[in-house]
Amino acid sequence: MSDFEFYARVDELVPDNLQQIIDDDINKPFHSSPQWSVKKLLLELKQKGIKSYIVGGAVRDWLNGKSSRDIDISVDCNAEQALALLKVNFAKHIPIDAQMHFGHICIEGDIGPIDVNVLRDSADITRGFYTSTFKGGASLIEDANTRDFSFNSFYYDPQANSIFSPFGCAYDDLMKKQINIVSDPKTLAADFCLCIRIILFMSRGYIANDCVLSLLEHKLEKDILEYAEFGIWLKHFCPTDPAQYEIFENLLLTHIHSQPAIDKVNSWLGLQA
Repeated sequence: MSDFEFYARVDELVPDNLQQIIDDDINKPFHSSPQWSVKKLLLELKQKGIKSYIVGGAVRDWLNGKSSRDIDISVDCNAEQALALLKVNFAKHIPIDAQMHFGHICIEGDIGPIDVNVLRDSADITRGFYTSTFKGGASLIEDANTRDFSFNSFYYDPQANSIFSPFGCAYDDLMKKQINIVSDPKTLAADFCLCIRIILFMSRGYIANDCVLSLLEHKLEKDILEYAEFGIWLKHFCPTDPAQYEIFENLLLTHIHSQPAIDKVNSWLGLQA
């Protein structure tokens, strides 16, 4: 794992109950009948020769000492191979929603959904990140370069029971609640949700440095006005907690200045002009 600046076994990390948190989450069923857990799914993928990792928000939550309801699995194959395997196991019992162009498959368990994604490469990006067609089979480094923040770039390898990131700052950024953008230039230009997520994490108490704030100033309005899909994703990411939503809304409106952009946001959020 010499390519990864941060690498540690679970038993080398805090919190002290990290292993228990992980075990509880991956053994928890996401579908009741027949019963399926994340651990069972990971074992099934392994048996079929597909390398898989738990990535992003779940690993971030675990390192923060919290259980996660948002478990994403990345697989080292293309979307067609992943879907074929999942259909064999789930199609008769559990609905599957696939966005094949994006390399995303959602297993819609009756207890909660599980997302399965291919490893992505920014070389496949065309116009928008979410409308591009990703071939899958990218390296972990290439996939990490399509992620947003350092603290969302962690990978958990269930076979090695280890957590790693190619970005050496990732663990410190998480512990200090610092927003550090790690997207490569092509991803950065195409990801119109990035500014929404910056504001979302700021509303959770994460700290944006001058570079992040500068990016908000020149990218947020451009994305609002250029991408019709922005409003859909804005609603998707809006916090459900009223106090956090108020902070989120105020931060959003603080960082847009032109009247056309303000009008669009007011319309999307149902605010009075």
